Amino acid sequence: MPATLTLTLLSACGGDANDPPPPVSGNTLVIDEDNAALVSQLALSQPDVFELTLMPLVLAAVDGAHAGCDAGTADLELDADDRPIRATFSDCETDSLSGFDLLVDGEIRLEYEGSSDEIFTLSSDATFEETIDTGTETLRQTTRLNGAFHGAPSSGALDGNYTDINATIAVDSEMDEGTGDPQSLSITLTYGDFGIVSEPQGKDADSLAVNGDITFSELLDGSVSVVTDTLLVQEDGPDCPRAGNLSIAGAEGSSLALSFQSNDAVTATVNGQSTDYDCEQFTDWLESQDPLDRR
Repeated sequence: MPATLTLTLLSACGGDANDPPPPVSGNTLVIDEDNAALVSQLALSQPDVFELTLMPLVLAAVDGAHAGCDAGTADLELDADDRPIRATFSDCETDSLSGFDLLVDGEIRLEYEGSSDEIFTLSSDATFEETIDTGTETLRQTTRLNGAFHGAPSSGALDGNYTDINATIAVDSEMDEGTGDPQSLSITLTYGDFGIVSEPQGKDADSLAVNGDITFSELLDGSVSVVTDTLLVQEDGPDCPRAGNLSIAGAEGSSLALSFQSNDAVTATVNGQSTDYDCEQFTDWLESQDPLDRR
């Protein structure tokens, strides 16, 4: 999805040292007009959570284990085809290949299907601490991945498709723009049989399907079920999908539906009450409950 439809995962440094909570059985978040925009934003941002936040960290950590830690240690185990199948980190510091300072602790395991190294099941109990300094702003972020998911190549907009996601991602970050007032918040996402799949859909367009159960902590507190009723179809250029329907079920019969009739016509229905937007209005609505504005 385009950047205007995604949530930037910024969160407060120094997260809980305890294990993230297990998935909750049944939906527990009551969806209403006070949280519907944020729920929508989080649901639509899931491809970027994996593509832009999680997988770059995993790849940088494994690359760092190959190259050797600048400090700390990493034990890398390869299979007969020289593919990494286990990496165990102990305060491994690396910046040689990732382009940012990274500290990794814990274990990442990979199992492959056949001869392809692009079809895998990844299991993890690892913590990634990254620092990105652009000279004008500094991002410090801690991401913990606990659980497993299946990855396979995507012929659509995403680099990969991610299915059978049963994992918890806890993100704690702080963005310092040198103003003396750093922006910070935190989020924990726990997935149950979740999937994110992208495929080509006609000329210059790709489809997206997001399905499964997800539990939010910190920004929101509770779980919902997400169903892509008809594929979300995104063209190159426009910010909003040109077609598709997404349904989100909450607790106590609450519900949220997003219907894209064209890339400039969107209907959001919260508990049976519908509002029509053009794309710019829809984007403004998504951002109206931006957590950075509620500190």
